[in-house]
Amino acid sequence: MEHLYDFVSFTIVCLCIVLVFADDNLVNGDWWAILLVCIFGIPIFVLVYSIWRQPQNQAEINFKCIE
Repeated sequence: MEHLYDFVSFTIVCLCIVLVFADDNLVNGDWWAILLVCIFGIPIFVLVYSIWRQPQNQAEINFKCIE
């Protein structure tokens, strides 16, 4: 699981670097810049979607304050 966090962090950092330094190339529609954004953006979307689809735990929390 620790490697997954490393992968997600690395992917987000790489996507940010591409978006900052290749902004003119993205505006011009250069294929390599668009490809890099897709390579780094799709795994982030897949991981966020898989986390979103996880079932919510319905167990009662002992430390929860009930008024």
